[in-house]
Amino acid sequence: MNRIRIAALAGLLLLAAGCSAPPEEAEDGYQVYYSALEDRYAQQALASEPYGSAPPKEPIPDLVAALLDGPDSPDLTSPFPDGVRLLGWELADGVLHLDLSEQYGGLSGVNLTVADACLTLTLCQVCLLYTSPSPRDPKTAR
Repeated sequence: MNRIRIAALAGLLLLAAGCSAPPEEAEDGYQVYYSALEDRYAQQALASEPYGSAPPKEPIPDLVAALLDGPDSPDLTSPFPDGVRLLGWELADGVLHLDLSEQYGGLSGVNLTVADACLTLTLCQVCLLYTSPSPRDPKTAR
């Protein structure tokens, strides 16, 4: 019964995080999302940190590497088990496919939901670059 309550609470936290105002984006930079569930007083299940000081050369693999390396902030944690690696990726017809190592398959329940949310929120910023028109393109920004 406790597991169901914890799962329901985590789900509500994720919904609340999705319904809140987006975090401040680093000027012309990316945000990398991590789990904030270790802090029992956190207002959201996820929080972000700006990606490095320079833009990534290869945004998708570089941002996934940042996710897998873990956060700088002691208040955040990586939602991924040790040993998860990006084996490959493909972006075709607006759909991003990631090939992650087998350790990712060991995630389940809330842990899988949080890991998926971190990947989605982080990489959707990049996927927007590949759509037309891109909101990051000053010529087509609205």
